[in-house]
Amino acid sequence: MELLQEVRNRKQAEIEGRQLSLTDELTGLHNRRGFFLMAEQQLKIAHLTRVLCWVIFIDLDGLKQINDTLGHDIGDALIVDAAQLLKQSFRNSDIVARLGGDEFVVFISSYFKDADSIQACLQTNIANFNQQQNRNYELSMSMGIERYSPGSNMSLEQLIAKSDELMYAHKRLKQQSIA
Repeated sequence: MELLQEVRNRKQAEIEGRQLSLTDELTGLHNRRGFFLMAEQQLKIAHLTRVLCWVIFIDLDGLKQINDTLGHDIGDALIVDAAQLLKQSFRNSDIVARLGGDEFVVFISSYFKDADSIQACLQTNIANFNQQQNRNYELSMSMGIERYSPGSNMSLEQLIAKSDELMYAHKRLKQQSIA
């Protein structure tokens, strides 16, 4: 009986260890490793079933300034708020991950028509969050959105690199409009 309980305990510890290796500790989202593991599988399925997909690369705006002026605890709260907003903005079947620092990535299958509708959905959710929350910061995100077409044979790395490039263009555009 004790041996059976020991085996159960070890199996549970193994499951928990595997889960921790794929999860971001601060946000509870997938981490980089978890994202790549899950998204690679979804990309293969999308290719075989000829389904459109989207990769969104997101960077939080102003995290360094918040960390410098309000402290790292508030910066961590901003990261957690962003993670929750992203999780609520997409379906459970979509893959939402924190790559590290203030960078997030999302892999979604087919239900959006175009990148503008994805961005509009996120901007609406961000605006609602900022209106409803009583925080001493505003949540702001720069994002790049790249579409995967099954015939393109783009790799996940290429999709992320392209969406990252588009995110930086979005960030520059936002900074120019402030200046």
